Amino acid sequence: MRFESLTSQLRNEFNESKLPSLQYSNLLGTRGAADIDFKAIADALDCHRDFYGAGIIYSDGLYKRYLVRPSKRRGSQVSSELTHIIIFNLDSGVAPEVELKKTVSEPSLMLEIGSTALSCGGAVLSVLGGLGSGAAIPFTGGGSTAGVILAYSGFTATAVQCINGGYRVYQLTANGNEGVEHIAWLDSQNWYVTTTTILDITSLASGSAALKEAYQTYKIMKATSPRKASEWLKSMPRHERKRLTEEIMRHNNPGISNQVIKRAIEQGKYIKRYPTEEIQKTLRKHLKDSLIAGSGFVGSGMTGSIRNPDNILKSGNYIIGTIYSIAYEESIIY
Repeated sequence: MRFESLTSQLRNEFNESKLPSLQYSNLLGTRGAADIDFKAIADALDCHRDFYGAGIIYSDGLYKRYLVRPSKRRGSQVSSELTHIIIFNLDSGVAPEVELKKTVSEPSLMLEIGSTALSCGGAVLSVLGGLGSGAAIPFTGGGSTAGVILAYSGFTATAVQCINGGYRVYQLTANGNEGVEHIAWLDSQNWYVTTTTILDITSLASGSAALKEAYQTYKIMKATSPRKASEWLKSMPRHERKRLTEEIMRHNNPGISNQVIKRAIEQGKYIKRYPTEEIQKTLRKHLKDSLIAGSGFVGSGMTGSIRNPDNILKSGNYIIGTIYSIAYEESIIY
């Protein structure tokens, strides 16, 4: 069965919004499916987890299709998931163009390309930003060990997503039907879905932390400078830089008094005012991190966990099942 035939049937001839209802058609005199107990079929499907809520489409073998039951399942753009059962009447004397047993979601090439471009762009931007950055001003108290680990984990996850996305796009564009079938096979493997879900969640967690830090920096700058945010990347007056330095000290040391601030500056624990270059460099870093985080959320909305939240539950069940099976095997050995 050729993939083109499958997708053309799904796109053009098995679209729920374009199919007449079998119930209404029977009321108008259509009797082609009078001997089929569709209710029994629907009940049988709903008794199985993998078929629960699947839509039912009936083809009378004469190139007429009817919607028996709409689907409660929505196919993913990146995974192969059953959404409908198509029943063919093979006794009509005319064989259908394509014998289908179930429908699958066709990976959207444009979404794949878009998501891959965002991942690769984020990875490249992270590398370029890391090479060109020096010591940043600790607007929010500096990076903790956990924060640094999360940031590097996010970069690694984004880089792996870029490689994986490139591989998927290559398979979908260069290997024809075999490539499409290979991607469909990958999307049906629990280990692959779990791996990509973990990568996506890691990227989102790192992006969330970066956005939080950028927002805290924005609040500090807003409390310090009355100018517009677009003007912060330009030179700052001496008095604003002094106020900014003190505001950072207050943010990182809640409840600190003006006398303690003055004493800390005199003792050299804090600088009197940060240089304009360091302020601009730090603001550009937060802007870059925000762009990377935003691209991660958009990419996830296109092909990741935001678009397919069910993958999180599936991945969790797979991880728990794997841990349980390993522990059970070890208990048997001992």
